[in-house]
Amino acid sequence: MTDIIARSCPAVLAFGGLAGVGKTTIARLLACRVGPQVPAEWLSTDAVRKELAGVPWSTRLPDSFNSREARDAIYQEIRIRAERVLSEGRSCIWDASFSRLQQRRMVEHLASRLGYAFVGLIFVAPIETRCIRAGNRSANPSDADEQYIRNREKFEGLTTEELQWKVIDTSGSIGSTLNLVIGCISS
Repeated sequence: MTDIIARSCPAVLAFGGLAGVGKTTIARLLACRVGPQVPAEWLSTDAVRKELAGVPWSTRLPDSFNSREARDAIYQEIRIRAERVLSEGRSCIWDASFSRLQQRRMVEHLASRLGYAFVGLIFVAPIETRCIRAGNRSANPSDADEQYIRNREKFEGLTTEELQWKVIDTSGSIGSTLNLVIGCISS
């Protein structure tokens, strides 16, 4: 496969959005195609949450693992892992909701502080599409189901100061979404 980002300098790619928009699918497809020789590291809040809980991806965690404090701790853990990956000269793809401004600022600051390229993408899709996708998941660490998607998710809208984040409509096929994302990363 051709490298999407073939730079001598690592890059931070942040894929955000609510459950079921395709962040994990696209991140996993792209991880092996980002970087000059070594694949990018896929860093997923859902996968790290399960890892830290000591359970396989298929185990549904209690709501306490999704509290604000627990989510903040997961973002901090991924920040630490991202710094390690970047210090090794590798790019990272950070797969998370980035539903709060504070979370988006954290990943932006990481890239800026280390002097690496940053691409922030917020994926969006209609709620019905997201519910169908959540119901069809396999080999995915997310616990978000239709009830979670319909009743619990919230997203702080992008501010006018967050011009470096691009919004991507992921309601189409995986292939068309992949092409949109590649276009944003390559530009």
